Amino acid sequence: MSTDRLMRILSGADRGVQARLARAALAMLSPGYAAAVSVRNGLFDLGVRSSADLGRPTLSVGNLTVGGTGKTPMVIELAQRLLRQSVRPAVLLRGYRPRGGRAGRASSGLSDEAALLAQELGPAVPVEAGADRCRSARTVLARFPDVGAFILDDGFQHRQVRRDVDLVLIDALRPFGFDHLLPRGLLREPASSLRRASGVIVTRADQVSPDELARLDKRVADWAGKPPLAHVAYRWAALREGAEPRPIEAIGSMRVAGVSGVGNPEAFERSLRQAAGEVVWHRAMGDHHEYDARELEQLAAQARSSGVQAIVTTEKDWVKWARLVAGRPLPVPVLRPVVAAVFLDGAAAVDTLLERMVNPLDKEASR
Repeated sequence: MSTDRLMRILSGADRGVQARLARAALAMLSPGYAAAVSVRNGLFDLGVRSSADLGRPTLSVGNLTVGGTGKTPMVIELAQRLLRQSVRPAVLLRGYRPRGGRAGRASSGLSDEAALLAQELGPAVPVEAGADRCRSARTVLARFPDVGAFILDDGFQHRQVRRDVDLVLIDALRPFGFDHLLPRGLLREPASSLRRASGVIVTRADQVSPDELARLDKRVADWAGKPPLAHVAYRWAALREGAEPRPIEAIGSMRVAGVSGVGNPEAFERSLRQAAGEVVWHRAMGDHHEYDARELEQLAAQARSSGVQAIVTTEKDWVKWARLVAGRPLPVPVLRPVVAAVFLDGAAAVDTLLERMVNPLDKEASR
């Protein structure tokens, strides 16, 4: 089932008989999931299960929903803000590394997000992927003892690790997962869980009307007990072809095709249509889609037959493509946007949280 079809079913946009039956069937499964989440959170809230200290100030960046809220560009932005405060961060995320792999290096064994983070942040910020983030932290500190803080990518539900600052991203385009827990909706846990967050950052805030944003802010305040800490837009700052940067204006008069294997393909397609002269077609492949060489050849053939001048895809997708086309470049140019997180407001409040997190004298004030 395509991502678009699934979203139409979960959102209720598809009113057909099959869609209604699917929603009813999924709704029957959600109470069991809700019970499991409630028990797990209760064990941590009551202290029956404890959270491990990683030995450095720890910042979590997470969300309430499955799918893309823009964690990767936000993690990059927060890491850069810590560097500007003269603190060397390391990023810990779920994933795997081949035996003998090295922390902080992008390799063929890294997950797509980890490889992208390592590529964008460079050697100044170690990136370690692994199921056990306590072990990952020890691995990083053994190699880079000057690391002064950890960033947990997708860490809101990973309560096995204690955090000093807990930031939750809410996507303005798909804020509360259609108001249902998995599998009927996209919520990983109830919206009431926002109470344990240090702050909520609304992403893609520029993609909705002022009235819609005001209503969303009120919902966040109702659930979290405080208004959003900040509002963020994701802007296409430039393009890459191979390793070479190009101005974003380069596609302003081009006929292009889009391919995206991300959690929120609608946001990618919207940005693509804003930047390109004409989008002939867009293929949403599903989050974490695994490509093979034949599939890429088919996409290239479709691009040639439709007369497009380039394929535009995400950096996360390109990490996978590059392994498949090494030494055999595709016959159609492939462009990738460089996505930057831009604070529309709240940047000073975020910086203050980070400063208090890394300063032991102010640590209590950040809790």
